[in-house]
Amino acid sequence: MSTQVLFNQFAYTDRLKSGGFSDDQARASAEALAAALSETVATASQLAAVESRLEAKIDGVESKLNAKFDALNAKMDSGFLQLKLEIASANSAMLVKTGSMLVVIVTLSLGIARYFGIIH
Repeated sequence: MSTQVLFNQFAYTDRLKSGGFSDDQARASAEALAAALSETVATASQLAAVESRLEAKIDGVESKLNAKFDALNAKMDSGFLQLKLEIASANSAMLVKTGSMLVVIVTLSLGIARYFGIIH
C-alpha cells in the first residue's frame, strides 16, 4: 500500500533558510519531512478496497450467525412440538384415567345403592 510522494528536499531547505532557519535546522527539517513522507501512505482507492474486504468479511460473519440462529430456531421449534405432543399424550392418559375412575365410582355407587335397597 505504499505510494510514492514527490518531495524536493533542496527547494524545501532553501525556503526554510530564506525564512530564517539555519542551514542545520533547514536540513534536519527537510530530512524529517522526507522520512515521514516516505512511510507507507494509503490512497483513497486502497482504503476503499480495504473497506470492501471488511464489509465482505462482516457479511460472511452475519450470514454464518443467521444460519446458526436459523438452526437454533429449528431445534427450538422441534423441541416445542415434541413438548406439545407429550402434553397432549399426558392429557389423553389423564382423561382415560379420569373416565375409568368415574366408571368405577358410578358402579360402586350403584352397587351400594342396590345393597341398601335404594334402587332395584
